[in-house]
Amino acid sequence: MKKEKIINIPNIISILRIILTFVIIYFILMNFSRISIAIMFIIAMITDALDGQIARRFKMKSEIGRKLDMIADRFLVIGVILFILMEHSITKSLTNYEFVQFLLIMTREIVAFPFAIIALASGNAFPKVRIIGKATTVLQGISFPMILLSSDYVIFSKISIFFSILTAISGLISGFKYIKDVSEKNDGRGRR
Repeated sequence: MKKEKIINIPNIISILRIILTFVIIYFILMNFSRISIAIMFIIAMITDALDGQIARRFKMKSEIGRKLDMIADRFLVIGVILFILMEHSITKSLTNYEFVQFLLIMTREIVAFPFAIIALASGNAFPKVRIIGKATTVLQGISFPMILLSSDYVIFSKISIFFSILTAISGLISGFKYIKDVSEKNDGRGRR
């Protein structure tokens, strides 16, 4: 078995995404402008594209990197949106329309969360990467800033619902695929 290199550029970029999550949460808690939060979120989402591209191009792909990428993605999306929703519960800074849209773009996480906890406990939380999962992450990366900026920019208020619904549909499919994959792994039918 070939030993994987833990410290490489793609893994450092994934760790940077986790650090950026804390920066964004700090921005939320300190009432930074919505545009500042959106820009930081976009930068963090760009790191998701970068780590994978660099890993493939320079042959730095690893199982550790794949798992770290998935953790960093979920950490960013779940962490930031949960803090936005918690901040809203205190300050009432979101409209009901924005609140519902944030819940829509969290569909994958809402559907898959209980199964992810069980899979994590059994050591099978990281099934193979599926294109629908990546598409959902990209759609979340597009939808989040649109929803956040929809109260300030009319163009975003008009199209954010479309992207929220598209993200919710993609998230449902991705969430159910994840459940199927971890169930098969737990049953011993999954491919290793």
